[in-house]
Amino acid sequence: TSSAERSTKSIVAGYASVLSGDVGRLLVFVAFIPVLARTVGSAGYGQYALVMATFAVLRTLLNVGLFEAIKTHVARTTGAERRRIVITSFVIQVTILAVALPLLGIVITIINLDATLKISLQLLLISLAGEQLFLFGRGILHALNSEASVEWMIAVRSVVLAVVGIGLAATGYGVLGVFTGFAVAFLL
Repeated sequence: TSSAERSTKSIVAGYASVLSGDVGRLLVFVAFIPVLARTVGSAGYGQYALVMATFAVLRTLLNVGLFEAIKTHVARTTGAERRRIVITSFVIQVTILAVALPLLGIVITIINLDATLKISLQLLLISLAGEQLFLFGRGILHALNSEASVEWMIAVRSVVLAVVGIGLAATGYGVLGVFTGFAVAFLL
């Protein structure tokens, strides 16, 4: 096979890997959300929506573009330069998490919130730490054209999140059970 054919196959394989992770996550959430709404009720679902909105904003802010940057720069370099980029990016990410998560934890602690919401937000911080480190590793694997090594984990993480979260919610832990499922899945 020619270089162009191998390149085309690599692009198609990478695209298929990313698509499979996204489709897997989508299918799990199509089943998860209706079960979640029935399990935690309307008040619990409102808390879930608030915490998830917070997660979406903080996920973007804490990543500060490192996923895209590491994916781009690692792909363009080799050897010692690549290692320097990976180490520097890792130090930046860990520093951001080491500063931001405790500060956010303090804010959550001092704000007058419902106890369930407060604990859910604290569990969210644990999830954010796992998510940011996952995105770091995912960016490196994408840069190395190893999407297939990581994208399947997105679907697996979604299944773990749904099974643990709904399982705990159904056994009386409500929305706290759901976010415990998030923390477990994102730390895996």
